[in-house]
Amino acid sequence: MGGSSTTTEASGNPDVWIMAADGTRRVQLTSTAGQDIAPRVTRDGRYIVFVSDRDGGRRPWRMALDGSGATRLTSDTVLRWRIYVSADSKWVYYNNETDESLRVSIDGGSPERVLSDEILKRLNEPPPKGFHEPMMSPDGAFLAGHFSEDSARSERTVLIPIAGGAVRKLATVPSTATWAPDGKSLIYIDTSVGVSNLMRYSISNGSLAALTRFTTDRIFDYDVSPDQKQLAAVRGKVSSDAVLISSGK
Repeated sequence: MGGSSTTTEASGNPDVWIMAADGTRRVQLTSTAGQDIAPRVTRDGRYIVFVSDRDGGRRPWRMALDGSGATRLTSDTVLRWRIYVSADSKWVYYNNETDESLRVSIDGGSPERVLSDEILKRLNEPPPKGFHEPMMSPDGAFLAGHFSEDSARSERTVLIPIAGGAVRKLATVPSTATWAPDGKSLIYIDTSVGVSNLMRYSISNGSLAALTRFTTDRIFDYDVSPDQKQLAAVRGKVSSDAVLISSGK
C-alpha cells in the first residue's frame, strides 16, 4: 500500500487528504466549500473518486492523485455518502436519490442501471426488496449489495450472480462488507462490546477468518492493498456525555 486517501476535518472542513503508508507526507487535496467524503483510489492509480456537495448536492466526483482536475461525473444526487469503484477502474457504482442502483463511467456521461433486464431474467428469484449500494466483484461474477434483514434488524449483504442462478443472502455478513482485492472473499467490520476487528468471509465455502485481533477501540473505515499484504484502518473510541437540562422551575 503505497499511500492512502481519507477524509479529515483537520482543516476545519471535511476535505480529502492523502498520505504515505507510514503516515508521512500528508497533503490536503480539496479545499472547496462543502463536504468532500468517502474517497476511493482507483485500482490503476489514476484517480481518487469521492462524494462532494460543493455544488449543492451530493454527487460523485473524480480528481487526480495530486488533487488536480476535479470533475463531476454525473448530475445525479447520491442517496448515501457512499460510492464504489470497479476493480477495472472503469465504473463508479452508487444509488441515486430515488434509491436506484446505477453506475457511471469514470470519464462521466449518462448513468446506466446496474441490474439490467437481461441480468434479472437470468436470476432464479428477484433481488431482495431495497437492494442498494452495488459493488461488482473484481472478477465480474457477482454483484454484491445490501438489503434489510428483518430477523437481524439490520442491513445484510446479498450476492447476485451476473451469469444467472440463485441469489445468495448472507444473513451473517453486515453492510460494512467490501470485496477483497482477489474477489474470493468479503471483508467486514465486526464489533463486539465496543471493540472492532476485521473478518474475512469466504465466497466459496462461507468460512470465517479474523484479519485483526484488536482488544481495544472501534474500526470506522478500512481498506486493503491490491496485493492483500497490507491494510489500513481508521480506529478510535466513541464517547458521549449525559446532560441534564432543567427548566429552572
